[in-house]
Amino acid sequence: MGAGLRKGLALALAGIGVLGVFTADAAERSRAGLQALYDFRSQEGDVVEDRAMAGEPINLKIENPEAVRRAQGSLEVVGDTVIRSDESSGRLIEAIRQSGEMTVEAWIRPADTGLSGPARIVTLSKNGSERNFTVGQEGDRFDVRLRTTKTSGNGMPSLAAPEQSVTAELTHFVYTRERGGRACVYVNGEKRAENRDPGSTSNWDGSARFALANELSNDRPWRGSYYLVAIYSRSLLPFEVARHFEAGPEADHETEEGANEAGARLFDEEIAPMLAQHCLECHDSSNRKGKLDLSRKEAALAGGSDGPAILPGKPEESLLWELVESGEMPDDRPSLSQKEKDLLREWIEAGAPWTGEVIDPLAHKRDRRIGQNWVRRLTVPEYIATVRAAVGVDISDEAHRVLPREVRADGFSNTAYNLQTDLDHVAAYARLARIIVQRMDLPKFSARFAKSPGLDDAAMRELIAAMGRWLLRGPLAEHEVAAFLRVPQAVAADGGT
Repeated sequence: MGAGLRKGLALALAGIGVLGVFTADAAERSRAGLQALYDFRSQEGDVVEDRAMAGEPINLKIENPEAVRRAQGSLEVVGDTVIRSDESSGRLIEAIRQSGEMTVEAWIRPADTGLSGPARIVTLSKNGSERNFTVGQEGDRFDVRLRTTKTSGNGMPSLAAPEQSVTAELTHFVYTRERGGRACVYVNGEKRAENRDPGSTSNWDGSARFALANELSNDRPWRGSYYLVAIYSRSLLPFEVARHFEAGPEADHETEEGANEAGARLFDEEIAPMLAQHCLECHDSSNRKGKLDLSRKEAALAGGSDGPAILPGKPEESLLWELVESGEMPDDRPSLSQKEKDLLREWIEAGAPWTGEVIDPLAHKRDRRIGQNWVRRLTVPEYIATVRAAVGVDISDEAHRVLPREVRADGFSNTAYNLQTDLDHVAAYARLARIIVQRMDLPKFSARFAKSPGLDDAAMRELIAAMGRWLLRGPLAEHEVAAFLRVPQAVAADGGT
């Protein structure tokens, strides 16, 4: 048991310093940048509704309803058809043109691993040789074609996942591309392919249509079941991909009340801090440059000397968006980042929800620093105390020597927005984990969680589940147990004990 247990414990202990990784809400699906969402909730009819609530919905029409079987939460394609938007998908195209980023997410169950063409799973295209993007199936591989200024109009060269990435099982597929050109394909939460294309999406064809299960020319049919399709105008981070995989294929069916709550969170956590940081120096109740006051809801929606600045639901007609997007505002200061511009556009598209009546610049600037910190590490004293409580080892001297020194902020060393994690912390936690495991009484510790000292899967599952619950403060998901189980399996394969 020694080698396997030592390695597994070191992996678990290396993460103790970063609590945010283990306390994230696994069921939460990211909505920022969501442009289209199909959850196949309806059980009948020839329309698949877009439930993203990101502006004018991009609903899809089933050309041959007899070729599909509908159930609540799924749509099975059993014959030739195409499920497409009636009009060009201009809103979606423009959002990705501007951001230069995108994500295609799908929960599917392919019916056949011999389809070719590639058979179109999700596409935004005109015909078999002109597209903005396509996620297709070529035999037992996923193939993604994306049009940029550095590719052909057909999106070539493509990014292909390895052989056997397509199976006849329920599958979570994600293609995500950053603005700088780095693109990745994830299958069931694991990265399976990656490339880098320095081109931009500025040359996307505005007349392309969005479709499922076939090409617009009806010559690349796909067979299988859809459970979820989502399109984002931004890249998803690896932790978001993992969270979506863990959440499963059932989308969060938000009610109107839920959408309002999401809009309010967007305003409180992103838009109000953004306005406080970039706009209120010139456009508050005291200065009112251009007779525009963006500090108060009523005044902001009323506009200034040039007319309304914010038209809820219509970013293209909103003067605020026009000036920010062009870089004319803020005046004589750096422009907003692309992410900030995307969030502002998303907020206006969502109806410009505004909580409260007045923006407090000091409070919102402070909150923004906290909100940006999605991984909060422990302070050195907290880390020492946690290790002592978890495994009974005193690591005080080594922790003070190895871990980077705390930096005080606002008079405190445990301010949340100041407890970020960098590579020095990661390396230090790994080094300390090895020291901790070397000092432990492993047989005594393991006896607390498992009756058998064997390396067989049953004994190791019992040990990992119980020990994981103790170390990580909650029950492990099945995929987490499976991940840790690989350590004793590798030890046993090498003849270890």
